[in-house]
Order: sequence, then C-alpha cells, then structure tokens
Amino acid sequence: MTAWEVRELKEMAQGVLCERKRIRECRRELARLTAGHEAIAAQEPALGLATACVLWMCLGDPRNYPGAAAYRKALGLNLTERSSGKFKGQLRLSKRGPHLGRKWLYFSAMRWMRDPAVKRWTSRKKARDGGSAMRALVAVMRRLALAAWHVAKHGVSQRQEAADRRPEVRCVRERKNNGSSGTCTGRRVEMIFNDAARRLIVWILEA
Repeated sequence: MTAWEVRELKEMAQGVLCERKRIRECRRELARLTAGHEAIAAQEPALGLATACVLWMCLGDPRNYPGAAAYRKALGLNLTERSSGKFKGQLRLSKRGPHLGRKWLYFSAMRWMRDPAVKRWTSRKKARDGGSAMRALVAVMRRLALAAWHVAKHGVSQRQEAADRRPEVRCVRERKNNGSSGTCTGRRVEMIFNDAARRLIVWILEA
C-alpha cells in the first residue's frame, strides 16, 4: 500500500468518525426537541424516533386523520388501479403523498424485517408472490403505516389482548423471556422495539 493510499484511508476513516459523531448529536437533539411530545413518543417504539419526526413534519398530527387507512393514503401507500400500454388493471401504489415520508418508513420496515415474527410473515408473503422480496417489504410498509396511526391515536393497550392470542407473538415472547427457542426455528435475533409495539405490528400483519 502506497503512502497516498494510506493517507486516503485515514481521511476516509476520519470522515466516518465525524459523521457518526454528528448522527449521535442529531439523535440527542431530536430527543430533546421531542421530549413530552405525545404523538411522537407514542410512534417511536414502532417507527423509531427519526421516522416518527419525519412523518410528523410531512403529515402533521396523525390524530387528526379519521382512520388508519386515511393516514396510509396520505403517505401515498394506498393501492390504485393503473392501466396503460404496459400495465392493465394492475394495482400499484399511488405514491401521491410525500416521498420523504415513504423513504423513512422504508427504513423502519427494513428494521422490522429483522424481527423473527415479521420475517416469518414476509417469508410466506414472498412464497405467495413468486419470491418477490420488494412486494413483501412494501406490504410491511403499508401495515406499518396503519400501526403508526393506531399507536398515536389509541396507544397499544387496546390491541395487546388480541395480539397476545397470536401463536407467533407468544413464540417471540417466549424466546425473549426464557432465552429458549420454544416452537420457533432459527437463531435468536435481538429485538429492536418494545414488546407492546411488536405485538401490535404482528397483530396487524396477521389480521
């Protein structure tokens, strides 16, 4: 490795460290600015703090929407029939809402794909759709939008009793509480979000 290459690697590494420091500072500032914010605090376990803030800036207060479907439609994640020379009578996302909101919801959906219960659901979804991973991811995004409205409007307490009856949820909780695989297969994956938000997401996926 030449001296120039060594210098270039050092500069790149220094740049990465600086960006990571800025990210930590931004997260602390977001936490400070949103302290006591009821809607964002409710959505944070399901979406993450940054995504919850972006959706607030793009769509406003989710509690002002009449229902979860209206909130999802505002994000442009509702399905509309599209017909053209290439597509005929196919259902596609309308994408009429703010692109930034969908972009950050995409990031949250990607994180949820690491959850064992969600991963099993997406595996079945991909099997039905001919192995399309993108369709499964979009399906998680659409349901995550519904969950975002529910946690902001009603919290998660009203859905916990129904969600606890789902075998997939009981399996995830057993893995987390007991450290054993129970009836699940695959290695144990560290959970990202709290139990209440996770149960709501799985309840909506299985509904």
